[in-house]
Amino acid sequence: MSNEALCVITGVMPINIKITETVKYYEITKRKGLQCDRAMEVKTWIHPAKYVNIIEGQEERTHSIYAYTDGSKNDVGVGSGIAIFSDNSLTTCLKYRLNERCSNNQAERFAILKALEYIQYMKVGEKLS
Repeated sequence: MSNEALCVITGVMPINIKITETVKYYEITKRKGLQCDRAMEVKTWIHPAKYVNIIEGQEERTHSIYAYTDGSKNDVGVGSGIAIFSDNSLTTCLKYRLNERCSNNQAERFAILKALEYIQYMKVGEKLS
């Protein structure tokens, strides 16, 4: 299991990201910012829901895969849900019930992990059965 996957599962921030964050925080607070720091209009931010086009090998065919994930915690329990679309068709819906001690953030991360695992092993063009 990779370090990144372990960090996602346990909810621990990778050390390299923590170090970079600490350095940038120091530069901004003590040295009055880096030369590359600048205000950025919200409208220029890239939305995280943008999809990725996958081009396999030398083929000219392009595939679109969308994965929508959510995690939730309430009085009834904790759960994660996933909907995966391939070429604008619903491929699968997955749902998981987690231990009641899990947090909402853990449920969210679990859903992302399971979506990535499913996408890794799915065949392109596979439809919901």
